[in-house]
Amino acid sequence: MKVINQTVPDYRPLNRPRHQSKLITAALSGVARLTIGFIFGFVLYIPVSYDWYKAGAISIVFMTLALERAWGAREMRMHGQVARRVVFFVGVGLCYVLLGLLNGAPGALFSSMIFVIWPIVYAIFIARSWTTTMLLGTPNLCIFGSIAIGLAMANEVLFGLGILPEFLHFTLSENQAIVYYDGYTRARFYSISSLVYLVPFLIGFVMTRPDRNHKSLPGALLIAALILSTGGLLVSGRRAGLINVALAPIFTIIFARWLPNKKMFSLRMGFALLGILVVGVIILIALVAVTNFRLTDQLLQIAAGFDSSQETLRFDQFSALLDGWLRSPIWGNGLGSVAEAVIRSENRPWEYELQYSLLLFHTGIIGVCAYATGVIWIFLRAREVIRNDPLLGPQLVPVLVGTACFLVANATNPYLQAYGHLWTLFLPIAFVNSYLLRRKARNLNDPIPEPLSIATSTGASLTAHA
Repeated sequence: MKVINQTVPDYRPLNRPRHQSKLITAALSGVARLTIGFIFGFVLYIPVSYDWYKAGAISIVFMTLALERAWGAREMRMHGQVARRVVFFVGVGLCYVLLGLLNGAPGALFSSMIFVIWPIVYAIFIARSWTTTMLLGTPNLCIFGSIAIGLAMANEVLFGLGILPEFLHFTLSENQAIVYYDGYTRARFYSISSLVYLVPFLIGFVMTRPDRNHKSLPGALLIAALILSTGGLLVSGRRAGLINVALAPIFTIIFARWLPNKKMFSLRMGFALLGILVVGVIILIALVAVTNFRLTDQLLQIAAGFDSSQETLRFDQFSALLDGWLRSPIWGNGLGSVAEAVIRSENRPWEYELQYSLLLFHTGIIGVCAYATGVIWIFLRAREVIRNDPLLGPQLVPVLVGTACFLVANATNPYLQAYGHLWTLFLPIAFVNSYLLRRKARNLNDPIPEPLSIATSTGASLTAHA
């Protein structure tokens, strides 16, 4: 029998026209970038409300990413080191949610949003925002966001004092208000928690001026942002935020020492500190003139936060959480558990203000050590970026200042119990991810590092651009 060798035809879909493919890819990429930028700006300005609008914007991002993938464009890039840590901490969160469910914790499913679901969402944003173009735009969004928040709070202050007519007054919520006491003020405003990050960020930005090489923003705009946002933070009366104003220059000096050109930044920071002091004096004079603000009274209000006789609620929380932790010191009680001796909120009894005591109560020594290693990894990798990346390194300094100050404020405020504040941890990770991807490209001696094969933790590969 005669065997005839035949070539099996290779049936493949017809290639799309090159110009059409480029146009559609560029359009999808533009939609994804603009929507992610919109979400970031929206969360900056209103971190904890208007959830349906944010959900709609996130849905647009996911649909765009799916269309990009279907069209053959591979725009999502995550380095193996980052991917492994995301998987690990999502797994840790899932384990403690299950432990909470086994212990009958009423807030276990709610906590899964913060410790499991939203970290995955932010990881997707990181993978799509790996390009230097997108990352270099985030400081500008922070600066414009601080201006918007400062103007909104100034609008509320001027209206409350009868200076601004009602037709020029705008509100985002019925809960928005500023209360004037004798010598100090208190404010309820959705955006105040963002200022806890943004003011230290701005102080670090002004002290280091990482945009000096390309002059993306004029100095007058930075000063305006610093005055408006710092004034808003002072009016808010948030003790943690006011303490961060003092801590920000210290963190900036520490992180700026990781920069290669220390002498240049040391001289620049000296002038910047002098300028910040002048700005601070101007803000205080304006507040005294407009609101009868007295710095001594505001400082006394801060000191009262450390007095157990005046801040009994937080000290009661600490005692209750510590007692609850001692019942299960190694593994904790599971996410969403309640320290029944003290109930802070009837609607969400598992939420408390002392976040690190709460984390110890929920996850025990094992969980606290696990999450601490993640934070340490962020700062160690950020130091590597600052030392070795002349493009992203200087930009990362003020970002890291904001993150460090926000972690300090989180000790006595439930900031990281809200998804709208988790970006403060994931933003420096995005810088680290971009740096690691581009470093991998250089190590492979790719003259045009796109496309590039990046090894993942499972041994598979992702196509990456640098």
